Amino acid sequence: MGAAMVNEYARWSGVRQYLPEITVLLLINAAVIGAVLVNPFALGLDFWAVKAAEIASFHIPGSNFYPIGPALLCLPFFLVGLGSLGALFFYLNAGVVLYALICRRIEDRLIARIALFSILLNPYFFWLVVSSHDCVLQFFTLSLAFYLLIEARPVLFALAGILAATVRSTDLFVFGGLAILMFAMWRKSIWLLSPALYLFVAFGNLALYDSPSPSTNGGYNIFLGQHPLFAVAYPSYDIDQFFETKGLSSPEHLFGMHRTPQTEAELDTRYREMGFSFAKDDPVRAAQNALSKAALWLFNFQKVPEVSGKIYLEEGGHSIAIESLRGGKLLLGQMAYTLYKFVYNILFAVTIFYVCLRPSDFLSERHFFLILPVFFVLPVVLLSFPDTRFKIVYEVMAVPAILLFAFRAAAQIVNRESANRE
Repeated sequence: MGAAMVNEYARWSGVRQYLPEITVLLLINAAVIGAVLVNPFALGLDFWAVKAAEIASFHIPGSNFYPIGPALLCLPFFLVGLGSLGALFFYLNAGVVLYALICRRIEDRLIARIALFSILLNPYFFWLVVSSHDCVLQFFTLSLAFYLLIEARPVLFALAGILAATVRSTDLFVFGGLAILMFAMWRKSIWLLSPALYLFVAFGNLALYDSPSPSTNGGYNIFLGQHPLFAVAYPSYDIDQFFETKGLSSPEHLFGMHRTPQTEAELDTRYREMGFSFAKDDPVRAAQNALSKAALWLFNFQKVPEVSGKIYLEEGGHSIAIESLRGGKLLLGQMAYTLYKFVYNILFAVTIFYVCLRPSDFLSERHFFLILPVFFVLPVVLLSFPDTRFKIVYEVMAVPAILLFAFRAAAQIVNRESANRE
């Protein structure tokens, strides 16, 4: 009887130590299930299913406008009939588990717990989970890669980085920058495996799609980000819809061409050239926009776009048409996100200040890698535009490191005050 009770207590103690992670998993799944039940039509993105079907039929996808990674990750779920819903919950839960493991590697238990539960506080993250399936996959691949990085597994980290770059093409800059930084810090050539592997992928993309990029929409994003009316559109309105509705950014309107898998690479080049020509024609405007983009990327307080609804630029570019506005629950979500960002921005600013004062402390802590994606992607943001949905996963991943260094900064202040009183 006594031995049975001891065994039962040991078993319960083993489960109890994971209660925070179990609680977070249950709450996240409950929130997502609720969102899916409220609006089941928002789930998933059809083009991943189309690509997955092409791969399952042993055909190379004809289009490379969107990266192929999400289709590869979703393929097993489409093959067994689970589709987007099954992939969504699997990768979301896998990402949360990996994120929890990253938090557990923080030695201070209180900071680790706060970092874990902080994932529940970002309302925009839950919106992305339901409406942008690729962000769930990005969260999973980044959590996997950073867990392997913190565990010092460079080969697996490199492979995870390649997978991440095929899910969100901007992650190419994240993992290339990380690999170069780690090589400079530790002088081990194994850390250069990630960019070396990507060269192989780039040659494959070039052979298949006439573009080394994981996707062929980078030129279009540069066109939008350097457009003379960019400052009019951003950050208040959805920039894609703002220019697209009246055809002011359509390939038919600009180049007399239809977008097809065969014309994607050429159109991408033309959009990129036009975007750079905008910057060249007015470098002062481009510099002003760049400063605004950097501020919005690093310290935005609002969800971008700030005004939701059907709002677009009229043909000729002289007036703005407002077809509809959405408020109500969106306003409540906006207020919740603004409150979250207020706290986040303060802690982020404290972290940056602490890092500038104590760089050696920063570099000695492997969790500092979690902050770097926000900065490594900044050149892309300055060329294109800093939409919140592109940043939100980086922001979620950075929170453990931000909390860690913000608490250290607070401890330094408290210790200094105590020393002064003595």
